[in-house]
Amino acid sequence: MTSVGQQLLQQLLDSKPCRQLTAGFRQGLNQQLVYGLTGSQQSFFLAAWAQTANRPMTVVTHDEGSAKEVIQEMISLLPDREIMFLPKKDLVQATAFDAGNQIAAERIKVLASILANPRMVLVTTVENLGQKVLSAKNFASGFIHLQVGNRVSFEELTLKLVQLGYERAEQVEVAGQFAFRGGILDCFPLQAERPFRIEFFDDEIDSVRVFDQETQRSLEKMKECWISPALEYFFADKEKISQLSTKVTAEFERQLEKLRQQSNEQPLANYLQSFSQLVEGLEKGMFHRKLEQSFSLCPDQLTSLLDFFPHKPLVLVLEPSRCRESLTEYLSFRQETVWQMFTTGNNLLKEDETFLAEADIFKQFEQHKTVFMALLPRKGGKINPQQAVSFSGNLMHNFHGNLELLQKELSLYKSECYQVAFLATGKGGMEQLRELVVKPDLPALVFEGQLAKGFVIHEAKLVVITDEDIFGQQKKKKVKIKSGDKISSFVELKQGDYVVHENHGIGKYLGIEQLAIGEVVKDYLVVKYAGEDKLFVPTEQVDSIQRYIGVEGQAPKLYRLGGNDWHRVKARVKESVQELAKELLELYARREAIAGYSYSPDTVWQQNFESAFPYVETEDQLRAITEVKRDLERTRSMDRLLCGDVGYGKTEVALRAAFKVLMDGKQVAVLVPTTILAQQHYETFTQRFKDYPIKVEMLSRFRKPKQIKETISQLKTGEVDLVIGTHRLISADVKFKDVGLLVVDEEQRFGVAHKEKIKKLKANVDVLTLSATPIPRTLHMAMVGMRDLSVIETPPEDRYPVQTYVVEENLHVIKEAILRELSRGGQVFYLYNRVADIEEVARDLQKLVPHCRIGVTHGQMREDQLEDVMLKFINKQIDMLVCTTIIENGLDIPNVNTIIISEADKLGLSQLYQLRGRVGRSNRLAYAYFTYKKGKVLTEVAEKRLEAIREFTHLGAGFKIAMRDMEIRGSGNILGPEQHGNMMSVGFDLYCRLLEQAVAELEGKQDERKEYPGIELDISAYLKDSYIRDNATKISIYKKLLAVESDEELLEITEELIDRFGNLPQEAQNLLDITRLRVQAYQLGISKVKQERDKITIYFNSDPGYTGEGLLSLTKGMGRRISFNSSGPLEIRIKVTNITVDKRLSLINEIFGRIIALASGMNN
Repeated sequence: MTSVGQQLLQQLLDSKPCRQLTAGFRQGLNQQLVYGLTGSQQSFFLAAWAQTANRPMTVVTHDEGSAKEVIQEMISLLPDREIMFLPKKDLVQATAFDAGNQIAAERIKVLASILANPRMVLVTTVENLGQKVLSAKNFASGFIHLQVGNRVSFEELTLKLVQLGYERAEQVEVAGQFAFRGGILDCFPLQAERPFRIEFFDDEIDSVRVFDQETQRSLEKMKECWISPALEYFFADKEKISQLSTKVTAEFERQLEKLRQQSNEQPLANYLQSFSQLVEGLEKGMFHRKLEQSFSLCPDQLTSLLDFFPHKPLVLVLEPSRCRESLTEYLSFRQETVWQMFTTGNNLLKEDETFLAEADIFKQFEQHKTVFMALLPRKGGKINPQQAVSFSGNLMHNFHGNLELLQKELSLYKSECYQVAFLATGKGGMEQLRELVVKPDLPALVFEGQLAKGFVIHEAKLVVITDEDIFGQQKKKKVKIKSGDKISSFVELKQGDYVVHENHGIGKYLGIEQLAIGEVVKDYLVVKYAGEDKLFVPTEQVDSIQRYIGVEGQAPKLYRLGGNDWHRVKARVKESVQELAKELLELYARREAIAGYSYSPDTVWQQNFESAFPYVETEDQLRAITEVKRDLERTRSMDRLLCGDVGYGKTEVALRAAFKVLMDGKQVAVLVPTTILAQQHYETFTQRFKDYPIKVEMLSRFRKPKQIKETISQLKTGEVDLVIGTHRLISADVKFKDVGLLVVDEEQRFGVAHKEKIKKLKANVDVLTLSATPIPRTLHMAMVGMRDLSVIETPPEDRYPVQTYVVEENLHVIKEAILRELSRGGQVFYLYNRVADIEEVARDLQKLVPHCRIGVTHGQMREDQLEDVMLKFINKQIDMLVCTTIIENGLDIPNVNTIIISEADKLGLSQLYQLRGRVGRSNRLAYAYFTYKKGKVLTEVAEKRLEAIREFTHLGAGFKIAMRDMEIRGSGNILGPEQHGNMMSVGFDLYCRLLEQAVAELEGKQDERKEYPGIELDISAYLKDSYIRDNATKISIYKKLLAVESDEELLEITEELIDRFGNLPQEAQNLLDITRLRVQAYQLGISKVKQERDKITIYFNSDPGYTGEGLLSLTKGMGRRISFNSSGPLEIRIKVTNITVDKRLSLINEIFGRIIALASGMNN
């Protein structure tokens, strides 16, 4: 922290109340009360104590929202101090079919920091003081230290990783996974930013490297690494595991008889299943989340959170009465839930020994130095402070930019000898304050930080005023949260996937087979066609097949090998695509010919307007803004499509475009498909334009007829600058004085008749169309030049991940999810996709959570009813919305951070992805619950879907497929139904390739795809299973090798193979050598290299013009092995009699080297 900040914090510590507190602790008063401070005053007080404390500190709040606010403010005041938040452990984890590990990862990371950092500051909610954790000794035993030069047993290391909760995978992609390949271990520890790659020589660690989970390439070498546990509860000791197994079995026998007495068989079946999973896991030494419940049987191995600290922390409890209320409510709910889980057979134990009793939680404060902080001096209950000290003061009011009023107040504070300090959110803000506010006669300190409000504390004679208090909302600083990743459209082939072969059509991929022809072994991709037909595709032709992506859940027709059906379908699609390409190019040419209005460069007002945006723009957002402005400043009319998910910042791009148009005196129309969206845009535009002479109006059902009539009249006269409306905006009676820009939001959601009217309106104005459906990059590239397209793929930087659960439907789980969200001031989506009984479901939920305000929406409601409910939900008059998939493409409601999806197994994967995307739109952790019916026997399709959702919770390949499937739906919106049908006929990838070819042909461009020579040698060249076991990874490597165009690219792949899989076996080395020959052959004008028995022939495309002397140089030292045929294009023939297979490749390499030398000699 800056010396200015330290000085101010010290000034508070020097105040009389703080000195009283310090004296009290010296006198042995462990429990003291501080009252009179609230909000940012409390955060400042906490930061002051944390600055000087030589011990850890624990700050306790009544809910998660308060904890997050305290953390943000403390981090801004003490940027160099480790300040962490410990989230609450979820009861759902133990019974979920599967769950993401975001919460577990965060908790383990925090617990590790407690042991490692003697001065850490922990901020948490009161419930966590009751949640027992593994003792520090047991927890520390779960850390694996791997150092270069150490000797480690592979078997023991694998066993320990499994014991610690790590999952074995073919390829490490997400935290909590590990993979072994030969002598290489890849592991992604839960506490690490990136995974580690540990290479062994026998049992000695040869190297430790950090690698990129996306590219799988090593990034940097390390001397050592630490691997944390992947679970909170585990045993790394075989004896303790055995003892736990014995206790679990005994407890099972004890409780089984009680359940047998129940008439319902389902709990008994669940109980037996839970037990078998627990015992099976323990026998194998495997720990997983469901085993955590069994730790109630060994409470002596657990400890409280405060006792987990190696050094006793200073404890500060904020608003203790509210903490007590939250804790009482939570304990009651927890007890009820644990009992319910036991009676339904989902929990092995009915007692919960992993949580302290309420009395024991408050008793802990007697053993720790504790400060209770409250606004009012309340005592009693479980809190009995031995001393109370008070502060007086207030939070700062807003000056609304009135610097004269501010100067008057500063003069008053100066006259009473108060220290005034200004707090700015960045270096630029500090300079602005020094320039505008600090005067020689009114000195003040300026420092960097971020508080919600400034304040006065009289006892410290301290005044802190934030830049937001003076000027209003400032641009938010980037927070220390990992930025969102762009979504990758990579899709890997798995056995059973449908694939498209360009020449043979749609088949089913069966996997990779190694076939031996004579002594030569090679890999082939096996594709099954109609009947018993099978196609064996050599790996050098792997690019000819692509995963078929069509309509989710619909199996495509398989074609027969050698039949004509596929050729007819492909020819029809090709013809249609050529027509589409022609239309697109004609449209582009017409647009280029139409002269439009050229807008002026950015004004000072424009710059001020943009700098008032309260968030940090993403790179994609800035690029889109630049592209739109460039279009507006050209003389050609703009027609740009802007794609990006809800909440990615499309509206801000539209706002800046509108402002630019308005600055040139023209009008703007914003057309939206629903009244709700109109209302949301109206509020956003009004708020952003409030400081400028811009009149914004709305035409929608929410306006009275008189208001609508007045707005229409003022549009004609030009008194209204910007209008937002539904289809009412394109009625015949709506006329503009001088409209310059039309913004269309979600055009695909308008009907055919409305679209025709929009076309007429578009004729001579600039158009910006917004779409929340992502567009595939390949389709984007195929359409470049024909449609101006901007894509925002990067989510905003302060997005938290969505903690996802797949869980059997359970009223207590649902209740906990709802209550947790409501307790932090949030809202909930409950998705139930059957209209017939959705009202009944809403009534049942109302009984479950009586104080929750519930609304219902579905597609069969009248539009006005639907909009009324949605508006109430947006305005926070409804806490939970029970709805159908009507919310799939929806509004941006950042306050909704929990979604519960009933019978998720009935929905498609891409739908689930999009529905989950309705939450997680603010800077707090969001929750998604995918539930399935209790005790239901799932169909094979539903089971596969749940397995896919399981992958999807971990953001693995299933997530990528869901993303891609959704993109295809988006493509249909852009191309129209006919082309969408064509896309389904041949698959997405082939469709894009045909479109690209058609456009290139019409533009007179040659096909740029290179036809590389075939290298047909009787040499085993493939990737052995013992080297790369995973077929998807093999295909990826084969595709990379096919794309190689230079020695540098080949070297990169060689390094990647050695980095990821170890030293190359001979067969893999042969594969790389053949790839090098293929690239060199292409550069030398060679069409083919082919071996027939004991003769290898090198065929040239044409006569290379080598002289007789030059050809003779090729034979030097070869005897009569080489001969030439020059009757047509040159052929070089090489006899390989009596040459072993491994030396034939060396011979060809040498001859190629001589040809290269000969060719370069000619060129020189």
